[in-house]
Amino acid sequence: MPYMDVASILDGFEAYNRAIRAAAIDTGAILVEGENEVPADEAHFADSVQFTDEGCRWQAQRILRGLEHSPAFQNLFAR
Repeated sequence: MPYMDVASILDGFEAYNRAIRAAAIDTGAILVEGENEVPADEAHFADSVQFTDEGCRWQAQRILRGLEHSPAFQNLFAR
């Protein structure tokens, strides 16, 4: 994104995450927090947003942990 400075890119990601949170609240979707938990290094990212295979594994484990601890997800199996 050569037309944006670093601060604008970070602001854009924050706005994007706020919109996702708002949509989850509005729809009742399960939201797994912790979007910044994947280590920001070349082992986990191929570029500024694309995961490497290791990044994909880390993200999958993060999502699984989030779902395992989500009462709303657990309620799907209690029916």
